[in-house]
Amino acid sequence: MSLVRIKPTEVPECRRGNIADVAAWFGVVNTTVRAWIAKGMPYLVRGERGQPWVFDLLAVALWRYDIDREASDTNDPESLSPKERLDWYRGARERLALERDRGEVIPADEVETAWVTLVATAKGRLMAVGPRVAQELADIGEAREIERRLKAIHKEILRELAGGSPGA
Repeated sequence: MSLVRIKPTEVPECRRGNIADVAAWFGVVNTTVRAWIAKGMPYLVRGERGQPWVFDLLAVALWRYDIDREASDTNDPESLSPKERLDWYRGARERLALERDRGEVIPADEVETAWVTLVATAKGRLMAVGPRVAQELADIGEAREIERRLKAIHKEILRELAGGSPGA
C-alpha cells in the first residue's frame, strides 16, 4: 500500500502519537514499533536527537493491517531480520510437528509407499483384464452382454483400487 506524505499540521492532534503511543495503541513494546519503522511504517516527523518521532495513528493502522504486506512478510522469511527469520523457521517447524501429530500432514515417504502400492495394484489388475475377459466372454456373441460384463469388471477393479489393497 502506498501512503501519501501528509504534513503534520494536516493531521488532527487526536490522531498524532509518538513511539510509546503507537506501542500502547497496538499492545506491543517500543522495540516492536522501532522494528516496524525499519520495515517502512509511515511517520509524520522522523525522530532525531531531541526530536521525537510523530506518527499518524490512522496511517500506522492502515499500514499495519495491510493484508498484502502482511502476507509477503510472513511468506518470505528471507526478508526478515536474522532473529525474526530464526523465529519464523522455529515457528514453521513447530507448526509442522503439531500438524503431523494431529494427522493433518503425512510424511512424504509414507505417501510414496502408498502410491507405489496403489500403482502396482492397478497395473496388476489392469494387466489381468485381457485374459479374464477372453475367458469370460469367449462364448458371448451379443455386444450388449459383453459391454455389461466389461463394465462390471471395471467397477470391481475400481472398487478394489479405492479400497487400497488387492481383494478389498
